[in-house]
Amino acid sequence: MRRYGFILLGMLAAAQAPADLLARFRTAAGDIIVQLYEYEKPVTVGNFVRLVEADAYRNTFFHRCEPDFIVQGGGFITQNPASTNLFELYGFVPHFGPITNEYAVGRQYSNVYGTIAMAKLDGNPDSATSQWFFNLGDNSSGLNSSNNGGYTVFGRVVSGFNVLQDFNSLSISNGIVDLTQFYGPGASAFRNLPVIYSGHVPPHYNELIYVNIHMIRTENIAITNGLQIISWTGATGLTNHLETTGDMLSGNWTRLLTTNATGAAVTTVITNPPGGSAFYRICVEIPSE
Repeated sequence: MRRYGFILLGMLAAAQAPADLLARFRTAAGDIIVQLYEYEKPVTVGNFVRLVEADAYRNTFFHRCEPDFIVQGGGFITQNPASTNLFELYGFVPHFGPITNEYAVGRQYSNVYGTIAMAKLDGNPDSATSQWFFNLGDNSSGLNSSNNGGYTVFGRVVSGFNVLQDFNSLSISNGIVDLTQFYGPGASAFRNLPVIYSGHVPPHYNELIYVNIHMIRTENIAITNGLQIISWTGATGLTNHLETTGDMLSGNWTRLLTTNATGAAVTTVITNPPGGSAFYRICVEIPSE
C-alpha cells in the first residue's frame, strides 16, 4: 500500500495539511529525507520543527559517528563552515529547554536502522533539547531500554540511505578523528568526530560534515497575469504529485503533475485553472514501513 505525505495544502497560499511532515537533512554527500511522526510524538516533533524554523541548526555539523551504531548532530555550530583555519572554537545550538520523553507515548517506535531519535542525558529521561541521532544499526536492545525511559524515535528515513551507509563505512583515521588525542579531555564531545578526509590529524572548519535541515514546504503559490504559478522544493528521491480540487471536503483530487524529485525547486504553471476556488496539495509517495 502506498503512503503519502502531504507537503502543501492551500488556496493561493501555503497551509500545512494534516498528514506526515517531511524534513530534509542536506549534506555534501546528498540529502536524507525523513518522515516525522508528528501525531504519535507531538512534543518531540513540535520541538524539532520549532528549532528548524527558528534557524537554530544553522551551521551545525555531525559531531559523533560510531559506525553501525549512531551518527549524531544538532548540538554544536561554527561561525564559518568555509574557513580553512583549524577547528578550535564552536558554539552550542540554541534550544527551548528540555522536553518530555515520549518514547512510551502512543506507538513505541524501536531504535532500528534508519530511524531518528532524540539524544538525552543518562539517568534523565526528560533531558532532550536539540540533539538528535540517526540509528546506523539495530539498537533496539540498548536504546529501547526502560532504564532511561527509552530513546524517543520521532521519524524514519524514507530517502537517502546511501548517505547513512557512508557513515557506516568510516573508522578512526578513515573519516573519524578523536580530538581528545590532540586537545585533551576538554574535547570529549568530539571523540568520534566525522570528517571529510582520511588520516588522524586535527580538522579545519571546512573539513567537518555539516548538515542543513529544512522542512519540505511550498516555496510559492501566486497568480501572475491570470496564471497560477506553484513552486516547491521536491522531496529528494521520492515521487511527488501535484493535485488540485475545488472542494477539500469532497475527497476528490485531480492529479496535475508527477515528478521524481531531485531536491531542486519544481515550478509549474497552471494555464487553465479550474473555475471557482482552487486548492492545491503536493503528495509525496512514502515507502511503507
